[in-house]
Amino acid sequence: MKLFKILLVFIITILFFNIAKANNSNLEIVPSSYDWGTIPQDEKSETDITVKNTGNDDVVIESISTSCMCTTAQYETPDGEKSPEFGMHGNKRWESTLKPGKTGKLHITFDPKAHNVIGEVERSVYLKTNLTKEPIEIKLKANIYVEGISEEIAKKYWNPKKILPVILLSGFLDG
Repeated sequence: MKLFKILLVFIITILFFNIAKANNSNLEIVPSSYDWGTIPQDEKSETDITVKNTGNDDVVIESISTSCMCTTAQYETPDGEKSPEFGMHGNKRWESTLKPGKTGKLHITFDPKAHNVIGEVERSVYLKTNLTKEPIEIKLKANIYVEGISEEIAKKYWNPKKILPVILLSGFLDG
C-alpha cells in the first residue's frame, strides 16, 4: 500500500510539472481580429499581424489555413524566412518554431473578386500550434462595394446564385 501511495504521488507530480510547463508558453497575436472597413471589390486588401512568443518555451506553429479560398496567409519568421502561401485547402507540410521573446509576422491577403461578394463578409485565418488542440482563430471583416453600383442595387441584383444560371443559359443558347 505504501508503494501505491508513493507511485500515486510520483504520477501526480509529473502531471503537475507537465501542466505547468505547457502553461509556460504564450502566443500574443496583435491584432487578434482585423476590419478592412469598406473596400472596392476589384482590389486585393492586405494586412500584417504580429505573432509574438511571450512565454519561456518554444511555440511551434504547425500549420496555417484560412476559412475561404479568397483569403491567403504567409508567415515570416523573425529571421525573415517566409513560409509557403496558405489558403483554405493549403495545409502544406510546414512548421516553424518561434523562440521565447521573438516576433514573427503573418501577412494576410483578401481578394473579394474570388467570389464576386458584395456587402459585409467575415473570414478567418487559423494557426495550429503546440499550445492547444484547437487552432487559434484570427477573425477578419470587410464591407465590399462595386464601383459605380449602389449598395442597395448590388445587394438586390448582384447575387452570384441568381446570376450564374442566367450566364450559363446565355452561354448555352449563344453556342
